[in-house]
Amino acid sequence: MNTSTLIFKSKSAPRVSIFGLLLLMLSFFTVSKVNAQNISELNQFLGSQEASELGIDRDYLYGSQSIIYVTQGRIKLPEEGSALKADVRMSGISRLSEVVDALDSVEILQLKVSSDSDKAIALPSDIEEQMPSLKVIFILSQVPISQSDVQAMVSSIQNPAVKILYFYSQPV
Repeated sequence: MNTSTLIFKSKSAPRVSIFGLLLLMLSFFTVSKVNAQNISELNQFLGSQEASELGIDRDYLYGSQSIIYVTQGRIKLPEEGSALKADVRMSGISRLSEVVDALDSVEILQLKVSSDSDKAIALPSDIEEQMPSLKVIFILSQVPISQSDVQAMVSSIQNPAVKILYFYSQPV
């Protein structure tokens, strides 16, 4: 008796495994579709009706809020009050867990990508728990970046209300 005979001897086994596979594929495509719909290139998004409805403009993204800075080598917290923005270099993303108490009020997570290897780094799976006020993930890249790169980086984001924006700016 070979392996294929054992697998297909029971008629219910293939249906269960096919059903499970279909559920897994459906959930993957649903999550991917949700994230893909929330990902926009910055210049295409700004000035849109959605941007107006959400109150997201250049001042909101680039304005002078209190900021948490996180790099691979250092962490700088605001001197007073709670931060509305976290400015994080992708190479230092793992250090966010060191400032989890300061992340409660953060609305904007600004991620800085400076190399192709940074694009391979994904957000931690617990990022939404660490940042309950998160509204926008704003990715600034110094290397060419695509929507699929961004989607891979933010695959842990499940909340469809979180807007994901990206912008490529070649350094001078």
